[in-house]
Amino acid sequence: MLALGEIALAYSRVLLIDINGSTRFLDVSLPLLTVPTFIAALYWLVFRYRSANVPHLAALLSWSALGPLLGLIATQAAPENIALYGAAAFLAMLIYGVYRNDRDIRLQSYLVAALTLLPTLFLDLSPARPLISLSVVGIFYASRFIVRRDQPEVRASLGIAASAVLAAVLFNWISGGMLTVAWGIEGLALLIAGFPLRDRIFRIQGLTLLLICTLKLFLYDLRNLETPYRILSFIVLGLMLLSVSWIYSRFREQVRKML
Repeated sequence: MLALGEIALAYSRVLLIDINGSTRFLDVSLPLLTVPTFIAALYWLVFRYRSANVPHLAALLSWSALGPLLGLIATQAAPENIALYGAAAFLAMLIYGVYRNDRDIRLQSYLVAALTLLPTLFLDLSPARPLISLSVVGIFYASRFIVRRDQPEVRASLGIAASAVLAAVLFNWISGGMLTVAWGIEGLALLIAGFPLRDRIFRIQGLTLLLICTLKLFLYDLRNLETPYRILSFIVLGLMLLSVSWIYSRFREQVRKML
């Protein structure tokens, strides 16, 4: 109990004092030295308590480590880099959680992923930061192949999140005249990728995006776009839909098995 009391005191100091400090040691911000050390100590205790067959206390310490981790990212990372660091933390935790079959770490990684989406959508969709936005999208797509296949809901959620962020990125990057084309290309790419990967969610996302593009074309583009963009949107989207129709008719039996 005395040890747990000392951990609680140290935890309070880390969250209330150390994590917001600006002191430097050897040209390195002191929180970047002390907070990761404290987080590592918590995970070491998690390992020790699990070895001693005290799972509830190990789970409590494991979840407790999430607070300093998120606080460190929020306070020490530049605002434009928060989403990228959050996505990297999510991927690292997911890999460890799957490799070690650690349910608590996996659940924590999903929470970090959800929190990462917020700064991505509100801060990092600017054309001035393309690498950050695309890196977050890439991490979310890659994470789908790390999640175990017996968790289809998680895999689907991560894929939908990645596609939604990519669509939002394109919305902010590309002018209205070419947005339908860009979304159509994303939808076609997802649809095509879904066949060799045998990924039904990718195919459904691709078809959904193409449907959205078709509705946008008739409900918005016809009234608001200039004639050249309107013609281009019709031609490109028409070619995409013809390609999809040809694929489904040419490989009907294979498609039926995959669906």
